Amino acid sequence: MSKSRILRHRRYSRRDFLSITASSTAAAILLPNCALDAEGSDCHMEPDTPHRSLQSADTWLRQATIGGMEVFGGIDDCVLKVMLDRLADQAVTVVEVDAELSAYLTDAQYQSQVALLDHIAEGCHQRGMRAVAYFPTLEVLTSNAEEVEHTMFKDHPEWVQTSITGEPNMFIGGGGRVFWVEEGQESAWMCPTSGYVDYFTNRVNLLAGTALDGVWGDVPLFSDIVGEWPCHNDTCKARFKADTGLETPTDVNWEDETFRRWVHWRHAIMGEFEQTVLSRAKAIRTDFEVIIETVTMDYNAATIQGLDGSATDDGGLYRVWEVDAVSDATAMRYADKDDWISMAIMMRHGSGCSFPLPSWIFSYGVEEDDAEHVAALSIATGNTPYEAKIPLMNTTVGTDYRKRVFEWIGNIAEVNHALRTNDVGVIYLASSRDFLDQDKGVGLYTSMNKTDELWWSDREQDSAKVLPYLGDYRGCCKALIKGNMPYDLIPGPRLSLKNITGYKLLVCPSPVAISNAQVAALETFVKAGGSLLFTGPDAGTYTEEGVLRPTPLLIKRFGVDPQTTSFSQALALEKGFVYYFPGRAGQDYFSSDSTLLVDALRSAARINGHRQIEIKEGDYDIVFDIRHKGEVFYVLCANIQGLGQSGVGVFSPETLSVTARLRLPQKPTSVWRSSPGSTRDSELDFTYADGAVSFPLNIERALLIKVVV
Repeated sequence: MSKSRILRHRRYSRRDFLSITASSTAAAILLPNCALDAEGSDCHMEPDTPHRSLQSADTWLRQATIGGMEVFGGIDDCVLKVMLDRLADQAVTVVEVDAELSAYLTDAQYQSQVALLDHIAEGCHQRGMRAVAYFPTLEVLTSNAEEVEHTMFKDHPEWVQTSITGEPNMFIGGGGRVFWVEEGQESAWMCPTSGYVDYFTNRVNLLAGTALDGVWGDVPLFSDIVGEWPCHNDTCKARFKADTGLETPTDVNWEDETFRRWVHWRHAIMGEFEQTVLSRAKAIRTDFEVIIETVTMDYNAATIQGLDGSATDDGGLYRVWEVDAVSDATAMRYADKDDWISMAIMMRHGSGCSFPLPSWIFSYGVEEDDAEHVAALSIATGNTPYEAKIPLMNTTVGTDYRKRVFEWIGNIAEVNHALRTNDVGVIYLASSRDFLDQDKGVGLYTSMNKTDELWWSDREQDSAKVLPYLGDYRGCCKALIKGNMPYDLIPGPRLSLKNITGYKLLVCPSPVAISNAQVAALETFVKAGGSLLFTGPDAGTYTEEGVLRPTPLLIKRFGVDPQTTSFSQALALEKGFVYYFPGRAGQDYFSSDSTLLVDALRSAARINGHRQIEIKEGDYDIVFDIRHKGEVFYVLCANIQGLGQSGVGVFSPETLSVTARLRLPQKPTSVWRSSPGSTRDSELDFTYADGAVSFPLNIERALLIKVVV
């Protein structure tokens, strides 16, 4: 099995964890029976000195700085006290607590874990931190499976997912299938339409009765480790029949309308499972939050695994996005330039799908300098980082590094409550990805590195550049980043006139599957004065559910010519404009770096003679985000200039010193800058002319500019 087809969790066994950390100073605080302090303290959980007070409900979610800790039954308060004090000192505001909820526990064993988590949550609160419990949603592990009487599969085979060929989604660890399941351990993946749902939600409800602030539900998905295209067990087949009147397909056939309908349905079923967990937990305690770890991001693993944060409306559900790195050994340090661009796009995807709720995201690094570039991207794309040193979740790249970045996030907290004011919106349609790319490659990143066994993939077919939908989408986003045009991501469930009004330009890459209502919203948007840019000869071929239309609806509605040989067409429609590219312009740009698409986007995005933000000296790889609240405009910046320019295996960041020009309705009174490690904002010189303010932009990794009007 290719590495790219494996669910690459960051959960290691306790044995692995201790062996990796044994030589570090961190090991001392993780091992039982640690030494007491000089006074012989009894190690009560209360902190030695008062810590910050608890943040309000909205604030702790929106301004979270997240660190993880791993605990086991029998751990004493001496160890817990030191661990929690250290996290508090690192400016962590939310602690992800990983106990032993991955295991198949008896009721008594589970109650013991609940009591431990309750105790830890109280300790977090004493230090001004919130606590959420890590809990795998659909995977259940049983050690010594062949020797013990009870395992999840032995007790409830009817609850287990079944592949399209009838294989139960269960295996015994060993032999290198996946690294997080130990030898002799049973891994059973459970069906979200089975009786397991009641079993799981009842256990989550017990957590809601503790001091915990929420549950961190790990990757609810249809696992393709054992057999592909689950789930075909009796409950799933009965549910699909009840929902659609159709029989579950028995082979993979993208030309079959029923198969396409079933692929779309699987996303809805997984979204329904998430909402069931949320609603039942909220019935116990309204301030108990459900945060779903979502590993699939924007790439094609979402098609076969069903978990897709862009496919359904999340309502009150929060997400922590597990944006992976190119290597489990070196994180992003030796990625190429388009890998860094891909990470920026995936991070923007996360915050866009989570909007208007806050978005949490994984921020992996191996050394402080590369880690801070990743953290900068997470912040500039509208996320709050869960910081860890690859490949372990419950570690840090460095205590001083974490404290520096997290304290800066706390210092600029007001930006998390500001309104997004980016001019451009990019529309992402999950069904278009499913029906166009057809799971023919993963598309996580673009580069291959044969010298690194832990690189994300070793198959050229997995590169995002060769996939029609993902390549077109990523290429359009890359062109916006290269053109210094900040954008918001708009997923299909939020593609309504209400949500797109206010944008100047909408970019819709290869919308092969789109609903009638979504097309109507785009048409009204254009007629009212907006600009729409879309691509592909098959735009609107299917409905969201995969029903084939007689003719592609967007082609017909906007009267464009898909047979033209010209690069693009521009058509006036009442007060607005439609820009159409008959080919996959984004995919072409992703592979060739031609300036044609960037130039077209810049032309479409120009308002009153210039763009929202520009760099006077030329084009640089800076990821921008623009927000506004009251009298302050915020410009968040992440510098990826130079990263990966020499290909994989080289870390070559560049510090930039350029001049930025921001369109502004009135002359500002002052301009300020702030970056990680700075103790106070620095005032900048500026000029104002022709409806824009110009100021120096000196940026190493992350930067915030505050323009006060």
